[in-house]
Amino acid sequence: MADLRALVEIIVAIVSAYFLIKIENVKQQKDITTLQSRVDKLEQKQNEEIREMHGFIREIRDMIQELEIKILQKDRRTEH
Repeated sequence: MADLRALVEIIVAIVSAYFLIKIENVKQQKDITTLQSRVDKLEQKQNEEIREMHGFIREIRDMIQELEIKILQKDRRTEH
């Protein structure tokens, strides 16, 4: 009878440990998912900022080209 009781206690301990491990795995997976979501949002924000910077750079290049054209036109007028 004592052997049966000891066996039941061992089985209960094993099953409890199994479920505790499963619960911990679920918690870790949730943490991983949460962190991945944060990383994805940060990457998206970074990509948007990069696109915005490229837009600013394009605008600056366009302004520089316009100024170069105006300078060339002014130089041509002063040559005549």
